[in-house]
Amino acid sequence: MFKYHGNEKTQIDYIVDKKQIKLFDFKIGGEKLSFITLLSRVFFFLISKGRLAIYYVKNQEKGDIMHTSYVIGKCFKFPFMKKEDIDIGPCQTAKAYRGKGIYKNVLNFINNEQSLGSKAAYMIVKTDNIPSIKGIETARFKRVGLVSKSKRLKIYKLIENQE
Repeated sequence: MFKYHGNEKTQIDYIVDKKQIKLFDFKIGGEKLSFITLLSRVFFFLISKGRLAIYYVKNQEKGDIMHTSYVIGKCFKFPFMKKEDIDIGPCQTAKAYRGKGIYKNVLNFINNEQSLGSKAAYMIVKTDNIPSIKGIETARFKRVGLVSKSKRLKIYKLIENQE
């Protein structure tokens, strides 16, 4: 688990936009939505009571979506978070656009727009997802602990706090 540790505004190199969730209208990199992606959108829409936002980067020439990041506030899934905190994820960059700094820029944009102040932005990532971890750390997030996820309800529990 990572927590954002930057205070200053960051220059953004890509045009990032935000829209309230629409379950069926995004295609990532021109690819058709997978059943798993669709299910995750429905799940996040339900647990956020419709307050989920999707941040995305669109290729201005081709018109396809290069990257999406979900942002959700505190809910039962994240009992360790405070009421005003946010969780960023899942995030997805289309294969053709990976390694271009888009991920880091979207994370910086979200943190700038959210004006975190006393709030915290968290990200949960698998320990073997090295490319994501590098992007997260480049965006000034610091590792703050380890979590485990319950099998039935998929609730994240803090098992090691490194703060």
